[in-house]
Amino acid sequence: MKKIVSLVLALALVLTAAVCLVSAEEEAETPVSAGKSYTVAKGDGEATYWSMWDNSITLEDDGKILTDGNKGSLDGPSHDYVALNGLSGDGAYVKIVVDLGEAKNVGKFAAYTASNKGEASWGISESHFVRVKVSTDGETFTEAGYNENGQTVFAGTGADGTWNSYESVITLEEAVSARYVEFDLYNYGSFCWVEEVEVYAGDDPSQPTPEFPVFPDSLWEVFNADDAVIADGVENGKFQGSDSDCGDAFAYLYASDSSNVYVAIATNYAGIGTPESKGNGAGTNIRLWFRTNDEATVYTHFVDIQYDGDETPSTFGKKCGQLHANADTVEISTEGVAAEAVSGSNTLFMQAKIPFSVIEATEDFGMFITVSNGKTENIPNNAIIAPFDPDCTFAKTEGMDRTKNNTFFPYTSWNDAAIVIEVGAEPVEESSDAPVEESSNEPVEESSEAPAESEEESSQGGNTPTTGDAGLIALAVVSVLALGGAVIVKKSK
Repeated sequence: MKKIVSLVLALALVLTAAVCLVSAEEEAETPVSAGKSYTVAKGDGEATYWSMWDNSITLEDDGKILTDGNKGSLDGPSHDYVALNGLSGDGAYVKIVVDLGEAKNVGKFAAYTASNKGEASWGISESHFVRVKVSTDGETFTEAGYNENGQTVFAGTGADGTWNSYESVITLEEAVSARYVEFDLYNYGSFCWVEEVEVYAGDDPSQPTPEFPVFPDSLWEVFNADDAVIADGVENGKFQGSDSDCGDAFAYLYASDSSNVYVAIATNYAGIGTPESKGNGAGTNIRLWFRTNDEATVYTHFVDIQYDGDETPSTFGKKCGQLHANADTVEISTEGVAAEAVSGSNTLFMQAKIPFSVIEATEDFGMFITVSNGKTENIPNNAIIAPFDPDCTFAKTEGMDRTKNNTFFPYTSWNDAAIVIEVGAEPVEESSDAPVEESSNEPVEESSEAPAESEEESSQGGNTPTTGDAGLIALAVVSVLALGGAVIVKKSK
């Protein structure tokens, strides 16, 4: 009986291996470029063009050998290549443009080049730099990515004086839509022998994003996400410079307790910022304007939450030196201010806690929120202030020109559209999600209580039935049947 059990179990192991092989074969990616047509040229002009090498006989390129799936040959000129000569000039490269036939979502690219270099060799080197560009019309191409000195041996040993096949792979973080894909291949020396180029499908970049705004699970419990207000410079909020159709917007939340004011924002664009370039005008920035003195007709303090590419934003603050003009400002300490950031591909979330002591608040006060996205070549500093009321009353009305957008900004004149923050509200209950000044990396203690399943097993004591030979055979047969089913499931995809 034991021999039968062993045979059945061995059969199960063999089928397991077979399932793994079948699964691997069936799940192998097929390039969307397979069998597609292409064009080849020297990137900076005319070049001596050889194609379809066959025992040193030059034949015409049939427009398919670079997308036929044949790669990894170590047979030198007996293999099919597209080969170019005359690439030793500065900036010379091989340009291959693949036509996918229709626009597709693509996310990965690969190029395969031959190499036989060193002494007593053919003097052919692999491509050390591969750049990929994409286009929907075949006229305007946009760079999607590149691989510099990241080529790896695909076939062969990599040794000099022998034939080798090298692979350069470029994987995008997000898929792009393209019909035409251009590969630019740069080599050391005059020759470039190309075996294959491949384009792989990517996730659909047009899939609808979650409805804006989205606040992450790390949102502090002091906030209620359902209370979010959206500032888009149209329905609510006001652009600082001029009305813009850029589509920038942010959602905000605020709260307070007996010691602090809390603010959270979520943008509909990716954050900008590095440790070297951050803050107002340089990166995504939250500026919280406060008026904690009722006699002031402009802001009294502001605190910036500066996205710097890290989960813990930088902070900066100033105090206005006069009650009726933006003048004589001095930097203030932001000790005690806590801030967190979560960055996404098309959104940025930041939340902050500002102690009343930082802004010298002893009674209820007003607050405005400004969010700006820095200045780059393509992105202006589209600062939006919120809340906004075109019919608001100003603390300083003489000489105010309401046709100017910056009229509504607190450094010009405070107005009664401001959010009122209550001082002395009930303290926020402590919880695992409560904001802290510094995040802790200490591991969470595991519960000392045993799971219900373990308790149930222990309660059975020594009465747990054993599995006999018949049971082992049954289990093995079930395993074999399950494996057979797994193969069927794989095929059904």
